[in-house]
This record gives sequence, C-alpha cells and structure tokens, in this order.
Amino acid sequence: MLTASIRSYGSMDEHQLYKKGKHMPYINLKLVGKLTKKQKEAIAKEFSETLLRVAGKPKESTYIVIDEVEGKNWAQGDKFFG
Repeated sequence: MLTASIRSYGSMDEHQLYKKGKHMPYINLKLVGKLTKKQKEAIAKEFSETLLRVAGKPKESTYIVIDEVEGKNWAQGDKFFG
C-alpha cells in the first residue's frame, strides 16, 4: 500500500512568494513497510526532479516526508496489512 499527497505551503516569510505564485511543494509519502536509505534517496530525487521539470519548482524549495507505517497500524476496511 502506498499513498502520496502533494501540497503547497508557505510560511510567514514565504507569504510574498505565495502571492507571486511561487508555492513551496510539500510531499507526504506514506507506505506500509520499510525502505532502505538508497530507496528513499531515489524517491526524493525522482519527486523533486519531476516537480522541477513539470511545475518549475526548484529542488531546494521542495520538502518531502516519507512515513513508513507498520502493517499492524494500516487497514483497508477491516483488514490490516500486518
């Protein structure tokens, strides 16, 4: 199971950038299980390169959070993954 959400946020200091259409991308990836550091690095690279190529968002302003959830804490309906 894997989900991802992408949002644009701006802090108080970034409010002016937000008004100019320069949103700060925030990606939250949730998955059941564990990834290696190498896998996480590859995911971060792909997400940030895609946002740069498709939306013109610089890598240095893209924030990525990877949440690794144990299967015992994630269910589809009444069936847990672990």
